[in-house]
Amino acid sequence: MPTRFHNAMRTLPWIFLFLTLTACNAEKKQFLTDKNMVILEEKVSADKKHKIISYHFDLGAFDYSRMYWAIIPTNLDRKEPLNDYILPDGYKAVDWNAKDEAMVEKWTPYYYKNEKVKLQSGDEFNGVILELK
Repeated sequence: MPTRFHNAMRTLPWIFLFLTLTACNAEKKQFLTDKNMVILEEKVSADKKHKIISYHFDLGAFDYSRMYWAIIPTNLDRKEPLNDYILPDGYKAVDWNAKDEAMVEKWTPYYYKNEKVKLQSGDEFNGVILELK
């Protein structure tokens, strides 16, 4: 006859599995102040209102994370998360054109895309007009 201990031991692996899967799927907030953030490139628009940053995270012995491209206001509060400013998977910001529009290229990521988004020239992303190359 199973005791309470045996019943608890049978459910423990399921609880562990649930917690692991939930933690892996949660989107971690990213901040400019993150210690392991490595900003590779920063390009300020001509009007100095926005900047493009490309970055990844140094994961120590696990190497580096995926690349991120974000278009952020130049006066972004360092305590505000970057998540809303990250370009959708499959797009990367490369530079600014003469009209202060962000030039964006399509690329094929090596990781699973969270969702499919189709950007077009003329679309607005957080107050910046995009030009697809």
